[in-house]
Amino acid sequence: AEGVSVVKTGAVDEVVRNLVTYSLEVKNSGGTTLVATVTDRLPDGMRLIDSSPTFATYDDGIVTWNLIDLGPGENGTIVYEAEALWSGRFVNLVEVDARSVDGPSLRPAYAKSVVEIGEFEGERPRPGWQPPDWGFGEADEIW
Repeated sequence: AEGVSVVKTGAVDEVVRNLVTYSLEVKNSGGTTLVATVTDRLPDGMRLIDSSPTFATYDDGIVTWNLIDLGPGENGTIVYEAEALWSGRFVNLVEVDARSVDGPSLRPAYAKSVVEIGEFEGERPRPGWQPPDWGFGEADEIW
């Protein structure tokens, strides 16, 4: 079958109990070389620490990587570490958008992982209600 698939795993560190190592395995099951953009949305309360290969962008909890030369039958692996700021259940979704180097796009592939972070020393309070940001004091005029 032509296409791309992705498997995602998350493992909580046994020593640093709020550190999670994620592994993304992107497989090209087609017959042509692919270019793939991998996008992972980190859940609230989690932040990226490190990744291999280095990410292309990291903005507002959304991390992207570019796999530029994924040959037929090849796997591309991305490993990254993220830090949880508080305990609880963290669900995050990865999306892989791939196209063959000849041009046509493939159907996106998705995978999600769920990790449970137990209580740990130094965790931040989970944010509760906060006043809305009305933008007072900014220079933006309404008219």
